Amino acid sequence: MRIGRITCLITAVVLAAAMSITLAGCGGSGGGSEYEWPNAEIAKVIPQPEGNITSLSFDDEEYLYATVKCDEDQYKEFIEGSKDKGFTDDQDVSQSEDYYFFTAKNKEKYELSADYMDGELSISLYAPSDLDSEKADTEEETTAEETKAEKSSDSGKVSPDFKEMMDEYEDFFDEYIAFMEKYENSSDTASMMTDYAKFMGEYSEYMEKIEAVDQDELSDADLAYYLKVTSRVNEKLADASL
Repeated sequence: MRIGRITCLITAVVLAAAMSITLAGCGGSGGGSEYEWPNAEIAKVIPQPEGNITSLSFDDEEYLYATVKCDEDQYKEFIEGSKDKGFTDDQDVSQSEDYYFFTAKNKEKYELSADYMDGELSISLYAPSDLDSEKADTEEETTAEETKAEKSSDSGKVSPDFKEMMDEYEDFFDEYIAFMEKYENSSDTASMMTDYAKFMGEYSEYMEKIEAVDQDELSDADLAYYLKVTSRVNEKLADASL
């Protein structure tokens, strides 16, 4: 389950930091954090990604995690290169809007997950021993956690009900902005008070709905869509000075 993998990865990163693992930087002074692809056995299991490696952490026997600034074509080249290296078993490939997700295993049971959004590729690679350890941890999870993970298993697709709610949220604010611009420019606002009261009531309702969304409970695709829509609405409000 992906929840277990994320927990395992966070633990590994913390341990790596505690052991003061140093990665070789290749950027010039003032050029930001850039890393060279490691000459480690686990890194040879997958192709070296094209682009600017902005974060890198690995344990040669357990896992590798990296984020890479790249374009969509470079992401697709990485996925095709991974397939050429044998990552063709148990594939899950999906796309929602501008969010891409890929996961697969090779014959040696290494598991690769790669997602792409807004110009950033995130790579997670787990060695077989790490997968076995995670499986044991997963068996100890509560029924509630298992149910939550199962609901999130199709993380590459936006939930239809959630998408409908977010689309209604954005549609309302399109109408709200148009009305408020008309209201502020009107010389007869008294005749618009009924509509004004209606919009204010609906405004409160939609804000309560959006504030009630628990981002920690969303799948990757739902969270990406949530951030995209709320960002778009905020930009529209800022442009309208409302």
